[in-house]
Amino acid sequence: MMKKSIAWILAVLMLLVPFCTMAEETEETEKLAPLFATVGDALAAAGENPIAGGEEDYYAVVTETEGKYYRSVAEMDDKARELQAAITEADLDHLEAAFAAADDYIKTLPIAYSEMFTAEPMGQAEIDALIGKTLGELRETGYEDREWGTEMDENEEVIIVYVLRNGLFDYRCVVDVDPAVFEESQEGEFYDGDYAVKRVELRGITSEACFTRYHLDGTIEEEQDPFATFTEIAELIQEMIKKVQNGEDVNIEEFFSELKEQYPDLVDTIEMYWEIIKQFGVDQLAALLTSAE
Repeated sequence: MMKKSIAWILAVLMLLVPFCTMAEETEETEKLAPLFATVGDALAAAGENPIAGGEEDYYAVVTETEGKYYRSVAEMDDKARELQAAITEADLDHLEAAFAAADDYIKTLPIAYSEMFTAEPMGQAEIDALIGKTLGELRETGYEDREWGTEMDENEEVIIVYVLRNGLFDYRCVVDVDPAVFEESQEGEFYDGDYAVKRVELRGITSEACFTRYHLDGTIEEEQDPFATFTEIAELIQEMIKKVQNGEDVNIEEFFSELKEQYPDLVDTIEMYWEIIKQFGVDQLAALLTSAE
């Protein structure tokens, strides 16, 4: 019975891991009057392949007007979140219907505000300056791989194309490599992909511009490691446990009280650790933390 209890507690702890970090507050951006009434209207204006998506508290659609890009944001309500949660709970026979129900409802959400991206893509001279550089050199200066593969050019010949992101914009790069060599490199265990660039063109704003961590000025808020705070707390607890095991005088209850003050948004997780110690002792929690690593 005790082993089952411990296994259950550890399983719950693992479920809590994705929620163990606090989202940093993003800088306030200039909000414009909504360009569209609903998400559905914004999606219709965005065309066949809309840049759209969001997170638990919002859904956004990116549109373009006369060379300017806009992001229109709707606030997710409880029903939208419930419908999205239902997708994860649906079996295969009902998965398509669950997706459709969530999509249909999200389209009815009113747009709360719109905002215009102030970032601009590189000029032609900057784009031309990339020709002759290798993909490795571009990566070292901040370009990120988005996708790559084979295409047919205007002469019906196979070319190798890489799409790289710089800031808010994606650039389509034709690289200098024999298609056969490229295909062979895809099959091997080691894949370098460091080829010289022959031709570059702007593809457009990145598909991730719907996420608010991509700021209007082109700066990007770093994604937090979902395990970072969990690991930090676990290390503090392990240090405390070592002191106890070494015979040092430690007020464990006071330690956990201070820990909850230090991490107020993680009180539930910290309380669970405290309950494990009260029920099973510090040695058992130490074993659980070690196994979780």
